[in-house]
Amino acid sequence: MTGKFVCVIWLYLIIPANRIVKQIGETLRLTCNTTGCALPSFSWRTQMDNPLGGTVNNYRTHSTLTMNPVSTVNSHDYVCTVFCGEKEKKEKSVKVEIYCK
Repeated sequence: MTGKFVCVIWLYLIIPANRIVKQIGETLRLTCNTTGCALPSFSWRTQMDNPLGGTVNNYRTHSTLTMNPVSTVNSHDYVCTVFCGEKEKKEKSVKVEIYCK
């Protein structure tokens, strides 16, 4: 085949809503999934660049940020960024709120 081809990447943050509320001591998993990119690169951060306070596991088409157990220091807006090549970049965010028992 010859011609010009355009690749489009889609980014999905697999969460129930734009806001997640968890109780202190529970486990929180945020998953970021992409399609349309052969070798995506993922990164996680908070809006205010605070420490993540969790573990990141990257797989071929998705990345998971796990916080276990959560505490009040995990109350942030979290941002997942996916890079596809040098020019393609997409971001999604979710607000996480932690409450006391």
